[in-house]
Amino acid sequence: MPATLTSTNSEVSYVQYGAVALTAYRKPTSSASLATSMRSLSPLVLPAVFGAIGFTPIAALALTIFGLWSLSVGAFVLIGPAIVIAIALGLTFRTYGRFALEGLAAGLVAVLVYDVVRWTFVGLGLWGDFIPNIGGWLNGTGEPDWLLGYGFRWLGDGGGMGVAFMVAARVLLPSMPMPSSVALGVTYGLGIWLCLLVTLIVAPLGQTLLFPLTPVTLVLSCIGHIVYGAVLGYALARMPVSAVPYLRAGAR
Repeated sequence: MPATLTSTNSEVSYVQYGAVALTAYRKPTSSASLATSMRSLSPLVLPAVFGAIGFTPIAALALTIFGLWSLSVGAFVLIGPAIVIAIALGLTFRTYGRFALEGLAAGLVAVLVYDVVRWTFVGLGLWGDFIPNIGGWLNGTGEPDWLLGYGFRWLGDGGGMGVAFMVAARVLLPSMPMPSSVALGVTYGLGIWLCLLVTLIVAPLGQTLLFPLTPVTLVLSCIGHIVYGAVLGYALARMPVSAVPYLRAGAR
C-alpha cells in the first residue's frame, strides 16, 4: 500500500502501512532534546556540584576564622544542607554516588596518614595541635573538644575534600598511570595548602586561631599536605576504571 506523510506543528511522522506492522518516525520533542542536553552536561556539572559540597566544611571553617560567623552556625547553614544535597544526588546518580563514597573513604585514609605525620611533629614539640580547638568552636563553648575537633577534621575537611577530588578525577580522568595519579594528588594537596597559607596571612586572627606561620610550620604543613594529596592520588590509581553513563550518552 502507498505510504502517507502526515505533519503537525510539533512533529513529523512517516507512516508505512503494511500487512503486518505499522512503523513511525517521530522528530524528538523539545523536552526530549532538553533531557539529552542535560545528560551531556552532567559530567561537568555534577563533579562541580560534588566539589562545592566537598569544600563546604573547609569553607565554613575559613569563614569562621575570618570572623564572619561561628562554626556552629556555619555547620547548620552550609554543611548540613550540603550533606542532604550530596545524599540526594548520590541516590539519583548512583555512579557519582559511588565515586563520592570512594572519595570519602580515600579522604579519611589520607587525612589519617597526614595526622600520623603531624602527630610526630607535635610529639617532637615542633608544632602545636590546634585541632581540638575546632571542636570548641563547633559546640560553641570555646573549650577544646578532641572528639568534635577530629571528627570535623576527618569527616569534614579530609573526607569532604577527598570527595571533591575523587568525583572529578574519576569522571574527567578515569584512567591514569600511578605516577600521574600521585602527581595529580600532590598538586591537589599543594593547592589546598596554598589556600591555608592565604587564610593564615590574610585573616586577622588566622595565626592566632590556627598556628603561627614560621619557617618550621611552613615546611611541616607543606609536607603534611603533600602526604595527604599523595595518598589520594594513590587511591585514585587503585580504583577500577568505571564508565560514566552520562558521559557516554553525551558523546554519542
